[in-house]
Amino acid sequence: MSNSDESRFGYTVFAGGDRNFLRSVSIPLVEILDNYLESDESATFTEDLPDYLAIDSRPAAEAAILIGGVVGVFAFFASWLATKILDDIYEAKLQPAIRRALGTADQKLEETNSRKAKMLLLGISYAEKRVFILICIVGETFVEILNSEHMIKMVHRNAVVWIENNSFSEPIHLYIVNHGNVNLEPLRFDSLALAHRHIRSMGSDLL
Repeated sequence: MSNSDESRFGYTVFAGGDRNFLRSVSIPLVEILDNYLESDESATFTEDLPDYLAIDSRPAAEAAILIGGVVGVFAFFASWLATKILDDIYEAKLQPAIRRALGTADQKLEETNSRKAKMLLLGISYAEKRVFILICIVGETFVEILNSEHMIKMVHRNAVVWIENNSFSEPIHLYIVNHGNVNLEPLRFDSLALAHRHIRSMGSDLL
């Protein structure tokens, strides 16, 4: 893959949960992801997030009330053309780290946390369109989540087609993968905080 402008991206990790969850899941994901990407000139860790995400400090903590923990990777692209190579970028740069970090996470969690539901987020931002595709995979275990992780590329492709064929003003487009099912049209929100509020409102319907 070339180091063209389309393939360059920033990334950050999103996490919420108790101390055991952060130690067993979130920190290993950060370390493994950094290890995979440290020599990759096309990937840069960033804390400068797009203004249209309207991020505040509440979503991670509030999401953890509903479920045992939430962890995710957000990737930020400038050009909409990156949609054409997102599959390659995900398979080569993000998927291996996610699978390695979460593949053994269930065994590391304490019993009280292991009985609670989990969530994996993958967020893809395209500044040119001012849109953020947020894919949430919910499961009782990370093994269950990883069994549905293959759907990410399909959901992203569907999200891209929807964006190209519809008008919208909301920047956050949410897709929830639950037991192999996913909404075909995006749930749209003006901020990440509102998207997480919607997820919490679903309560036990998530599992």
